[in-house]
Amino acid sequence: MGRRNTALSDVAQQPTLQEFLQLCTTADLRQEPTAQAWAFQLLREGTFQERWRLVKVFAKLGPTAITPLLSIAEDHTAEIELRWFAIRILGQYQDPEAIARLILLIDHCSEEFLLEEIMRTLVQLEGKAVDYLVPLLAKPESRSLAVNALCKLRYPQIIDPLLTVIDDPDPQIRSLAIETLSQFRQPEIFTALLSALTDTAAPVRREAVKGLGFWGQSVDPVLLCEKVQPLLYDFNLEVCAQAGFTLSRFPIPQAAEAIATVLQSPHTPKPLQCNLIQALGWLAIPESLTRLEPLLYHGADAVVLETLKAFGRITEPNLRGQGTTILLQFWQKVSQPQPLSIQQAFIYALGQLQDPRAQALLTVFSQSPDKPIQLHAIAALKKIGIAASSEVS
Repeated sequence: MGRRNTALSDVAQQPTLQEFLQLCTTADLRQEPTAQAWAFQLLREGTFQERWRLVKVFAKLGPTAITPLLSIAEDHTAEIELRWFAIRILGQYQDPEAIARLILLIDHCSEEFLLEEIMRTLVQLEGKAVDYLVPLLAKPESRSLAVNALCKLRYPQIIDPLLTVIDDPDPQIRSLAIETLSQFRQPEIFTALLSALTDTAAPVRREAVKGLGFWGQSVDPVLLCEKVQPLLYDFNLEVCAQAGFTLSRFPIPQAAEAIATVLQSPHTPKPLQCNLIQALGWLAIPESLTRLEPLLYHGADAVVLETLKAFGRITEPNLRGQGTTILLQFWQKVSQPQPLSIQQAFIYALGQLQDPRAQALLTVFSQSPDKPIQLHAIAALKKIGIAASSEVS
């Protein structure tokens, strides 16, 4: 006689692990309404060894187990070992949505124990993770999940799928796709970035402008400057600021002129002025320092202070002399006492430039009755002294 199939529904109460495993050998778990509930109860209550024996059984439960397993894996209040087993079991299903959510879990998981298991699952896919995620792009309800997961992978294989969503109706999807594509240098990506400069959503325009900043080595910076410059006048101030920062990556006079033109406008808000002053400082070419100089005589203390900070960030040896000359001339022309914050920023900038021509003025500051000024000047003199001694040696 053949072995009789035993239905789990015939069992009156929760079986032990051994009983459950035995019953699983004679029953189709997908057809048993109680199988999944019992499997999860045993998983939650079992020891490590008992849970380990359950892992392969879960694959027989079918896809209905995926959602509750994901709930366990993503539950930061759940026992870590239980979450580890949930992740391990999910890896067996190779379900696109499960893979996507495991990828996203990486950014929200601080436990190395769990991260290693997620990475093991992805490695088992042998680089095919992208292939599992692409079908999700075709469904509006899962497209956002798929795009978020694809953007975490950062493999070259994600380029083609992401290019299909740069015109998606959801601006968040467009923005994320443009941000991620900006890490790569294919010609079609450059075209996509240029197109995104006129997107109706400000976050998309900002990411496109930011992304173009990385193309200075492969595209004519004059062309890039021409494409980015109009965004300095964007309706969104974050986009304007990002345009300035992007231009600071192109060390050409045209970039300095474009930024300075907006700075000179009386309609430019103070916060944006400060952002653009930073950008001019980062540009770090003789023309950018020349454009910064008039701002030292600006009526607003915030603008003067930000300009002095920009001079204090100069690190290029060939610009230190020019920067020191500008600062010393500025101080000679000051006709009224400056606020403490401006004095401190001025002294700090001279110290950072490390030009011996500033020693005399810094020595005067070091004798100030104002203790903070005195300490700043002494620190600056030490920097200049160190620089001078290193030049001699």
